[in-house]
Amino acid sequence: MMTYSVIIPAFNPSSLLLRCLRSLSKMDFDKKRFEVIIVDDGSMKVFLPKLDGVGRINLKILKYSSSGAAGARNIGIEKAQKEVIVFLDQDVLVNSRLLQHYERAFKLSKADVVQGNIWEQINNKGLAKIHAKWRRLVFMQKVGENNGLIKTIITRNVAVKKKVLNKIKEKYGYVFNESFRGTGGEDRELGYRIHDSGFRIFLESKAIVKHNDPNTLTDILIQKFRHAQGDAKHGIAERLVDFRNFQRTVIIPTKRGIPLYFAFLLWLSHVMGAESQRIMLYLNSLNEKTYFFLKRLIDIIGSTFSLIVGFPLLAVISVLIKLDSKGPVIFKQKRVGAGNWEFEMFKFRTMVIDAETILQTNSQLMDIYKNSSYKIKDDPRVTRVGKLLRKYSLDELPQLVNILKGEMSIVGPRAYKKDEIENQLKIHPELRGYSKKVMNIKPGLTGIWQTSGRSEIGFEKRMMLDYEYQKKKSFLFDLLLILKTFPAVLKSKGAW
Repeated sequence: MMTYSVIIPAFNPSSLLLRCLRSLSKMDFDKKRFEVIIVDDGSMKVFLPKLDGVGRINLKILKYSSSGAAGARNIGIEKAQKEVIVFLDQDVLVNSRLLQHYERAFKLSKADVVQGNIWEQINNKGLAKIHAKWRRLVFMQKVGENNGLIKTIITRNVAVKKKVLNKIKEKYGYVFNESFRGTGGEDRELGYRIHDSGFRIFLESKAIVKHNDPNTLTDILIQKFRHAQGDAKHGIAERLVDFRNFQRTVIIPTKRGIPLYFAFLLWLSHVMGAESQRIMLYLNSLNEKTYFFLKRLIDIIGSTFSLIVGFPLLAVISVLIKLDSKGPVIFKQKRVGAGNWEFEMFKFRTMVIDAETILQTNSQLMDIYKNSSYKIKDDPRVTRVGKLLRKYSLDELPQLVNILKGEMSIVGPRAYKKDEIENQLKIHPELRGYSKKVMNIKPGLTGIWQTSGRSEIGFEKRMMLDYEYQKKKSFLFDLLLILKTFPAVLKSKGAW
């Protein structure tokens, strides 16, 4: 028999939350087999005394200071003790046999996720009632074409095996994406990733909760428009020219008693949302292609010009390195580039020739190296000329050759070492999803972390800065970082 953890994010709790908890306490199910976890953003303080009348229920309240349902649910998942996670909204009323229906659906469908009924209404009148009937007709028709399997989830009523969520976190580095603020969207996005990872999501219409949906035409149309935008973003929304979708959403509901104007407007709002999102995605792809083309062109022109004009400086530095210590002028080291493939990055040698051997054989120095985000302040292996080169980042100049070869860019994230990434992600597994995004673009000679303190910034913050660059990347942002590089180099903050 399965056990269940019910997770409810509580933001500005109302009487509906109290009604939800009371309905859970009356559930026809062994109380020892499930727990209820409320994740409170701090707004429940005056509400807590009212919970005394909820009844005997295995209730836990967790404090969560930040806003956002995604983060709240992630906290709940971490603390959940049971094998199946049930996600509910705070404004639902629960059917007394909800968990039995989940359990039955898991056994019969062999699914990994059971999506409960999403059309029952608390306010079962007016347009809310018509909308619920329309959604039932459309959704059941759509599900019937796929033997009960769907591609997304809605967290007002869904049960997910915890081992599935653990595998999703292992694969992506997170469960719910906390970049979604407030509520809405983070659940559908997780559903797409669950489906894309090969897990089965089954719709069980008997697993019922009643929800408080909008009851005005304007609000309903806005909801449809936004949902369609999310579907289009993930490539599963129906198209304007899809007659089967028109038949399912307009013709069939109209024949079953739904007003023609209502069904037509819902269909129109949906396709407008989807098509507008597709247009935006297309324009963004054009902008991105143009950006990367011009960025590469600037890299070629900029690195070629810099190598020619800076040749006398490069020659002087080469001579000084040779006079100061034995060994080659150029130091080569494997780094991870775009697409997670390795390349040899060039730098002026700033350490003694056997620096790597010294590090590997000196356990105390190795501990300092790893604990300081793969940097050592006052490193004893650095030569006299090396200290000067590092202070003003002159040791990085040979990377102009990497830029010319297309392995790096003038502006981009830090060029990480493979073992650095692997070891640090073991310590910070929550950053795995962010690192995948960062590793999709070329590392840079300069960038957001290089102009923000360099070696004084630990791995966790460094990765988040690089992720911020990945999100913001544009010509203006690149230009701003290039301009910030010059004062950062002169101040030599964190250059060690």
